[in-house]
Parts: sequence; structure tokens; C-alpha cells
Amino acid sequence: MKKAIIVGASRMVGKLILDQCISSSEISKVTFLVRTKTDYKDPKFCDVSIDSFVDYSKHSDLFKDIDLAFFCIGVYTGQVDDNMLNKSLWIMHLNSQQP
Repeated sequence: MKKAIIVGASRMVGKLILDQCISSSEISKVTFLVRTKTDYKDPKFCDVSIDSFVDYSKHSDLFKDIDLAFFCIGVYTGQVDDNMLNKSLWIMHLNSQQP
């Protein structure tokens, strides 16, 4: 059984991935990092409210033993500076590599 983490799953793409993970018999747990907790209910599901999508240091334990990671923060062309997006993606990658 696999464990998945989804960052920014409260919008269209993230919700689609969440639904696929929840319905999959191969996935035992889905952790969902969001700004605001959801009312989604499922035994596989755990949502975690975070303050920053740039600093994951308070939540590094959530990245342990993760088999699948999806980065679905809703970033639209021109709304977020490219440097900030790249920094967010790089920090996410580094946190996922920590033992």
C-alpha cells in the first residue's frame, strides 16, 4: 500500500487527484496540505492546514515514508512571480528528500 501527499489540493486539479487517490485500492493514506481545513471525510484522508507553501519545516514529518507526491498549488500565469514558484517547488523537493 502506498502513501500520498497532495499540496494545494483544494481546487480543480488537486480535487481530481485526491478523488483518484481515495478511490485507489493501492493507496492507504492521503495527506492533503491546504491553507484552510476541508470538510472532506474518508478514513484514508488527513488534511493539514499550513501557513506557508514556501516553508515546510514545521511539517517535515509529513514527508516521511511518502511514495507519491503531487504539487497542485493553483498558480496561474502572471499571478505568482516565477522566482517564488521555483523557490516553492525547490523547497518541496528538498523536504521530500530528508530522511
